Amino acid sequence: MVDDNVIRISSREKIESEAAEWIMRLSGDSGLDTDRTNFSKWLNESTIHREVFEELSMFWDATHILEGLNDYANSDVAQLSKEEVERSTRMGFLKLILSGSVAASIFAACIFIAQDFRTTEKYEYTAEYRTEIGKQQRISLPDGSTVILNTDSLLKVGYTDSNRHLELVRGEALFEVAEDLEKPFSVFTQHGSVKALGTAFAVMIEDDATNLLVTEGRVELKSTPSISMESPDKVYFSEVVAGQEAKLSHAIEHVSNVRLNTIEKSLDWQDGELSFKGESLEEVVEIISRYTDVEIEFENDEIRQQKIVAYYKIGDVERLFEALNVMAGIKARRMPNGQVFLYNSL
Repeated sequence: MVDDNVIRISSREKIESEAAEWIMRLSGDSGLDTDRTNFSKWLNESTIHREVFEELSMFWDATHILEGLNDYANSDVAQLSKEEVERSTRMGFLKLILSGSVAASIFAACIFIAQDFRTTEKYEYTAEYRTEIGKQQRISLPDGSTVILNTDSLLKVGYTDSNRHLELVRGEALFEVAEDLEKPFSVFTQHGSVKALGTAFAVMIEDDATNLLVTEGRVELKSTPSISMESPDKVYFSEVVAGQEAKLSHAIEHVSNVRLNTIEKSLDWQDGELSFKGESLEEVVEIISRYTDVEIEFENDEIRQQKIVAYYKIGDVERLFEALNVMAGIKARRMPNGQVFLYNSL
């Protein structure tokens, strides 16, 4: 007989992610009976499932959570007095079964702490940084770490006595982490988290995945699996070291080595300039479209596939059009609708 309390580390990591997703799933107004039934089955799979869910629930003030809960399956948890809640929390027996409507703040916070939620400490330092399209920002954090925030990005920061939590909501950022063995540095995205001690790495969010590039040291990469897509064949946790890149969505899709010149090119943007050395014009336009709100169209496929060697100063798309004209005979015509039409003038 297998003891249901014996859970492998990788399995516990997955249970933690599932518990966070259940809070998000049951926090809306839908609260379908099928979700409640499936949640009940999940909760009773093992005592570890229940314990992990209790730990996540304990992150917030318990009485505040209970105010937003509707009774489900005759749960007596919602009837606990404030004193009972506090006592139960200390004893580790708090059993919060989420259903119906939960405060919106729980939903918003869930992604931020979904994979590192064991702290009940208050944040000593919080900040929010954002960049507009075509703009960048260098940020000095109070611990000595620095962040370079790329175009159209949003970063939230929260420091406690023992943790450094950052959430990259959108966009791309390069993190140079000041070493502090007592205070882990974690960056969260919608797809998972990156945990480092003293290192440097870049994170970029796409629509369906998060890309990671480690330039110094090592990090621990953890994905947030979807309950409906979980599979024993997929990898949810991995260590990534300097000179490697990784991609994660609901699982870690790959971890691979990268050449030095590839790393340098991937981080061109931190110096405010992009270099192109033989990419097609279509690829060039796709990249610079992140840095401008100008919509660019092509005359034909021949123009699209033309190889380009050029430098692009971020935020100065007009200079790129001038370079294309001088070096490749490609002119830019502004259309009445605001689009730029690229055509061959030769």
